[in-house]
Amino acid sequence: MSEGWTTLVFVGNGPHGPQPQHATVEMVPLGTGWRPADEALNLAREAALSGLRQGIDLTSDRQLFPMLESGHIDPFLGILGAHAMLLDRAPDLRRLDEVVRRLAPHVPGHPDLAALSTLFDGAAPRVSSPPMLAASCQLLIRADGADPGVIKDGSTAESVAEHLVGRGVWTTWLEEDRRPGAAARGGLGTPAAGPVVADPVGRVQAYVREIAALAHKPVEEVLRDVPRDELCRRTGLPHRPVERAIERLRGSGEG
Repeated sequence: MSEGWTTLVFVGNGPHGPQPQHATVEMVPLGTGWRPADEALNLAREAALSGLRQGIDLTSDRQLFPMLESGHIDPFLGILGAHAMLLDRAPDLRRLDEVVRRLAPHVPGHPDLAALSTLFDGAAPRVSSPPMLAASCQLLIRADGADPGVIKDGSTAESVAEHLVGRGVWTTWLEEDRRPGAAARGGLGTPAAGPVVADPVGRVQAYVREIAALAHKPVEEVLRDVPRDELCRRTGLPHRPVERAIERLRGSGEG
């Protein structure tokens, strides 16, 4: 949530019930209420979301920049458009920086905008709330691997980043009672349908051991060859579980 704005989430129904993976998000100034956007903005929003689902850039500057200059700006549409620009084979980072700068006064501190800002020089953000877009979460994880603390230690954003699931547009994560050890912590002990995944530290340890086995190298040599930030990138995890895994592997004396 951003101060001064109302975030609206529209979820459609399918044959088997609600389809949150196809949701649409809009932001309107607080107290103004929702009103349908004009056709051009709706098309820009749908193009950006469709492009993110498919991994291709379906937007254009002609759609994005007039929206940023309109009197009824929707900051989240601008964030979507910025991520869509990154899908270009050779994204124009100068134009992207311009988009981020134009949006910043409207939603300062927004986690999705903070994620985009990690692509440019300047003070690194410190994010405690998870972003809405999965693409934003990946930008933050990558930045946190290179500059620990971009995702604040012990924050909700860190917990979410450690338990991401799904491949859709939106940031989704494993609910707490399906995480490893939930029953031991007083959870229900009867997880919902679907497998319980390995804990984040265990995932990193397993990855390093697999690389060591495939390369016929000692674990310690793999840890020397693959720095922490690269392990963060490869495993899709923030710095703290990666550092704990490295510490445990070295402490176990695995050769």
